[in-house]
Amino acid sequence: MIYLNILSFFGYLAGSLSATRSTTLLDSCSIAERGHTTERHSSFQDCLRTEIGATDHISSRIVFPGDPSYPLSTLTYNLAIQHNSSAIVYVSSANHVSEAIKCASEFKVPVVARNGGHSYASFSSSPHGLIIDVTNLKDFSFATNHVGEVGEMVTFGAGLRLGDLDMALQEHERAVPHGVSPYIGVSGHATCGGFGTASRMWGLFSDHIVELEVVSANGTILKVSDKTNPELFFAMRGAGPSFGIITSLTLRTHEAPNNVILFEIDYVFPNPDSAAATLSHFQSWGLKSAPSQLGIRWSVKLNHTANSSKKIDLNWRLQGSFLGHMARFNRTIGRLTSGFSVKGQVVRVERFDWLESVRTLGGSDALSSEGINPSNDNT
Repeated sequence: MIYLNILSFFGYLAGSLSATRSTTLLDSCSIAERGHTTERHSSFQDCLRTEIGATDHISSRIVFPGDPSYPLSTLTYNLAIQHNSSAIVYVSSANHVSEAIKCASEFKVPVVARNGGHSYASFSSSPHGLIIDVTNLKDFSFATNHVGEVGEMVTFGAGLRLGDLDMALQEHERAVPHGVSPYIGVSGHATCGGFGTASRMWGLFSDHIVELEVVSANGTILKVSDKTNPELFFAMRGAGPSFGIITSLTLRTHEAPNNVILFEIDYVFPNPDSAAATLSHFQSWGLKSAPSQLGIRWSVKLNHTANSSKKIDLNWRLQGSFLGHMARFNRTIGRLTSGFSVKGQVVRVERFDWLESVRTLGGSDALSSEGINPSNDNT
């Protein structure tokens, strides 16, 4: 069997790059040297111990080659691409990030940042480089107005995962669009766009960024917004790994919808022409008529039949979400599927609130990253 995903212009993607890649950040400052002598490597360790370990050893942690936790600390999500890094610093403040970058700059050690660590290309690791792990940066707060009422703005640390963010926002029934995996890191997701089931109505995750706290290549801690450092603000929302390490984010949020319809409908097409005609109708309808509340993707399974190895069944699954009431969903999906060449088999049509829909789409009973299975994490 061969499984494919065909994503239309209103499909959705889970963010796969959840850790920013900052090697280019330091390369741009002529700190790209990869070779290190034993003496320099030792001095680099001393720098990290002096500037970070001695200042706040309890809430920060530094791991070097030879330490018992080193193999697990450097383990990448993609086991085919493993790197032996010079050190891993688990920072607990923007100041720690700054000092770590300054040490790396002094001894010409390349730097990468890591949050969720789910980069398929292992961009959250580096051969002989420094990994700055931001997973301890988990502060969270809602902005309030002059009378103490909670508004639409929220500020949080770069170490949160998407599921952690969803749970924290739910306290005041707020929401943001993002990919479906609850264990993806927010900071990498934000710098790569962040497309989700609600993005046709709300936009990208990165569209909701109001302000960032960023540590630059020379260790300077900057506030970045459309008013302060606007060019860097533009660059960080899409190409952030090349320009800095995010330590906190301020987002604009939405009122969480009470009605989210999740649906799955299976189709079996007798031949490729039938499938092509349906997909053509699907695209045309989407361009002209699809409401913004609807997010859809197609999953395709190519399967040889039991009776003949020459005949291939094209089994398609139409799945997605609709932000609205069941009656309007039924009218909307009816208009779409009435133009299909075959009739589908409904697998599921269920109503959820926002948080339950996020949990269901993520395929996990738990949204919190606390105590998650190591297979869902970088460590």
